[in-house]
Order: sequence, then structure tokens, then C-alpha cells
Amino acid sequence: MSARDFFKVVVGIAGSTVIAGSAFADELTFFSPVSEKRPSSAYMRDFAAKAEELSGGDVQFQMNYPGSLGIEVSDLLRHLKRGFVGAGGVYGPYYNRDAPTITAAYVEGAISNFAAHEAAVPVIEGIYQQTFDKWGIEYVGYVQPPLFDVSLFCKEPVSTLEGLKDKKLRVWTAHQLETFTRLGISAQIIPQTEMYVALQTGVIDCTIYLGEVAPLMSLDEVAPNESYIFPFASIPVALGISSRKMAGLADGERKAIRDAGQWISEHSLRAELEKAGGKEEARKARAEQGFTQLPAFSDEDLAKIVTTAREVWLEMAEKAGPESVEAYNLLTK
Repeated sequence: MSARDFFKVVVGIAGSTVIAGSAFADELTFFSPVSEKRPSSAYMRDFAAKAEELSGGDVQFQMNYPGSLGIEVSDLLRHLKRGFVGAGGVYGPYYNRDAPTITAAYVEGAISNFAAHEAAVPVIEGIYQQTFDKWGIEYVGYVQPPLFDVSLFCKEPVSTLEGLKDKKLRVWTAHQLETFTRLGISAQIIPQTEMYVALQTGVIDCTIYLGEVAPLMSLDEVAPNESYIFPFASIPVALGISSRKMAGLADGERKAIRDAGQWISEHSLRAELEKAGGKEEARKARAEQGFTQLPAFSDEDLAKIVTTAREVWLEMAEKAGPESVEAYNLLTK
């Protein structure tokens, strides 16, 4: 290995380095909380490329994904604070231990349309900003994950809450579990990796799942009856830079990173809202792939789900503390 190659390896491990008079770019280790193939990670790479472009090549990010660097996603705030990781994407639901405020900031079933999500984003940004300030991390923007359909997929046709009451339902979060339990439905959390077999063997009759992802999981083979429930607008993934690492950069490099963060925030949100306008076409495509498109859940059923989901959300916020309650009040407006 040449001396130059060895140096670059050391830089990647340490997070970043600044050497007076060096011609090398400042390289920051970046950790994504989702796999390389997910759209959110693609947006994070776009952010990195924009920062490099705006800095004239002086800032570069070394991208890493779950399973690398020997760290857990749920520990990212701690590693950013220490400077072991230079930058990363922070996805709220992973941080119930270290930052319950951002975990309770947004839940499934909180909104009934995507326009409401757009209005909520500035409030969510404020929550991330406050949390990052406490952890010694600089907030520079966010990436918006895809906006999905949340549908009910069943072996037999079901498109009402009443029809679900004699079925065994799979959900994926504690919030969903409590919401549907209160609605009189037998629900249990089953990991995505076990969902297909659970449907195939009769452990469950139905699953709540993301419509656009269902074909990738071959749900048409085991639960082909789909009924749309509500939109799923994931909380944005916040982009944080270790304050220790940021302090070691030149003014122009810091500005390039901040400007790139603002750019990807607007770009990713606009792109996903635009895609959200084509949901009917996506459902038609699923019908052609073997899914039977049943009537969507009624407005009455949706109102029951959203009302109950917000009750559970408020209880989560109260457990997380006053800041979470304040955020809940702002978001539910």
C-alpha cells in the first residue's frame, strides 16, 4: 500500500482530517441508517455530491451503511457527539433511549393526506434542531424518505375495521399495536423478514404494509387482497455533522455543507410530493401484478384510526417529556 493510500484509509476511520498545506480533500465519514439500496440513502449520496461540488472538491464524504464501522444505528447520536463519525442521517424512531423527543415526534396514522405532512416538516425540523444542539451536533438539513400508501393486505377480502375484528393482524410498531388493539383488533408485531411465512402458515390473516413495497415482498402470493387505509409520510431523516468535525473545517467548507443540506431538504421533499401524486397509477400497476384492489377504508373508519392513533401518540409524547408534548400540540394543529 502506498503512503497516500494508507493516509486515505486512516482518514476514513478517523472521520476527517485537516493538514496544513495538504492538497488532500477533507473527508468525513458519513453513516446512513438505512441500506445502500434505499431511496433515502440515494438522497444522502446526492447531499454528499452537492457538498463536494459546492466546495470545489474540498469536502468529501465517505459513505457507510448499517453493518459497517462496527456501530449500531441506535448509537449514532453518541458517535456523532464524540466525533467518531463525522456525519450521519438520524431517523427519529431509532432513538427512544437517547432522544425520546424525536422518537415521539411523528407516528404512523398521524395525517390523512400528504399536504398535512408538508406543513408538519418545519416543526419536525425544529425538534431535530433542539435535540442536536443538546448532543453537540450541527443540524444542516434532512432527506425525505418516500411517501407510501399504507394498505391492509389479507388472504380474504377485508376493507373495514369491523371486518378486521375476527382476523389476526400483523403490525410493525408499538404505536400501531396499541392503536389497533384499542380499536378491538387482535394485533401483533412481526418483523418484516417473518411476515411472508406468518401469512403463509396462518399465524396471521392480514398485515398492515406499505403498498409500493408489497410486490417486492411477494405478498400477492399469500395476501393478495389490498385495501388502502391512509398515507404513510415517514419522518424526515435529519442530516447531522459532528460539531467537533465541523469546527476543523474552513469557513467555505462549512458553508458548502450547510448549503448542500438546505438544497437536499427542498429537493427530496419536492421530489417525493411529486411522486405522491401518482398513487392511483401505482395501485393499478399492483392490480396488474396480482393484487385485488378492494375499496379503500371509509372516511368513518379512517377517522377512527386517526383519532385513536393520535391518542396513543399523545401518551407517547407525555412519557417523553414536555418538549414532546409541545411538539405534538404544534403538529396536530
